[in-house]
Formats: sequence, structure tokens, C-alpha cells
Amino acid sequence: LLESTQDITIQTSLLESRLLAGCQALAQTFQRRYRQAMDPMAFFVAKTLEMNQRHTKFENTPYALEPNCKESPGGLRDLQILLWVAKAAQLGNTWDDLAQQGLITALEARQLKRNEAQLSLIRVRLHLAAGRREDRLVFDLQAQVAKMLGMGVAANGDFNARLGSEHLMRDYYWAAKAVQDAAEKVDWSTFTGKGWKTYTGAALIAASVILDYVGCQGCAPLSEALLKVGEALGLVGMRHAIAKGGK
Repeated sequence: LLESTQDITIQTSLLESRLLAGCQALAQTFQRRYRQAMDPMAFFVAKTLEMNQRHTKFENTPYALEPNCKESPGGLRDLQILLWVAKAAQLGNTWDDLAQQGLITALEARQLKRNEAQLSLIRVRLHLAAGRREDRLVFDLQAQVAKMLGMGVAANGDFNARLGSEHLMRDYYWAAKAVQDAAEKVDWSTFTGKGWKTYTGAALIAASVILDYVGCQGCAPLSEALLKVGEALGLVGMRHAIAKGGK
């Protein structure tokens, strides 16, 4: 728990912890102390900065010719961050929970579940096609993944690689754009009861300043810029995460 207050990566990993075997009472004690130590506002700001830095790395678009289905804007990581932030604030663990809390609509919850399934399916097939962990939809693998998904396959079994690749990328772009739009529409003002409204504004301003700074100075000074923002906001455990983020 002490390490998690100094490293956002560890804090995020512990957020997903669950008992597989062992002492249930000990696991419950750990979960209780973890929740008590969690600062949801600091966690939100840390994840916001992390997401904006990642989006900048991928040029803030889901429409890359060889997108990363996990890390690119609109990828699976964006979905994970939404759920992590909600879970840190004890607002739920699923899209349906977020809908019940008013963060998203019931329609958006259904769309998010559908797009999450689509992106996950593509990523799994991508791993199989590459024979290893591979999150980039590179040109050499697009046709193979499309064939695995039955795209571009005619009724007689003939496979058209060009049509299959076009079908695959069209479906990917639709899903990724929908995820990106949904992430931007989430109504974080629901957190006002815990002081999130003011803090959210600070986070968005900080992210904007950082992106402007990076745009003018390049990526090399990013760690310094993030560190200054983190210290100014008084974020718990940000120093180490920020230092890592600038590498």
C-alpha cells in the first residue's frame, strides 16, 4: 500500500486485485485499507494526464493507418481508464454501473460494451495472427486478421485480401471513434459530492497546458512539465509516475 501511494502504476494494478486463493479475511482487510488510502481525485488527475500524454504520442487520432488497438485514442486502454476512475471513486465496476450513476446513458453503455467486444476480438485475432503479443494492426497482418473474422470471404470460400482489410479497418475505425467520443462525453460532474467538479476543471486545464507545452517544446521536457503540474496540484504519488511518463 505504501508503494501504491508513490507509483500510479502500482496503485492501478492493486485496483484490479481480487482473491484467487488464501485467507479471505486478510484479503478483505487489504481491500478496506486500499480503499481508505485511495484518493480518487488524485487518481483521476493522474489518469487524465496519462491518457492525454498517450493520445499525444499517437497524434490524437484513432485513424492511424496502422493503429494500436490497445493504446491509440479510442483503444481498449481508454475504456479501461474510464472504468478504473469510476472504480477508484467507488461508483461501480461495469458500464451498467456507470449508467446507473448517471455518468453515461443506457444507450452509451450498450454501445461501449459492443465496441469493447469488437476491439477485444480484433486484438485477440491479432495476437493469433502474429503468433505473439501484437497490438498494432500493421499492414502485413490486416488481411490475415480480416480472414480470421470472416471478412472479405465470399460465399464460395474465396478470400479477397483487399476487401477484407478494408472491412476490418472500417469496423475498427468506427469502434475506436465511438470509444473516443464516449470518453469525451462522460459527465464527471457526478463527482461533485467529493469535490471532483473543481478538481476535474484543474485536471483539464493542466492537461491542456501540458499539451500546449509539448507542442512548443517537443517531448523531451514532458517529464519536467508534468512534474511541475503534479506538484502544483499536490497530487499524492504523482512524482514517480510523472518521472516515468516523460521517458
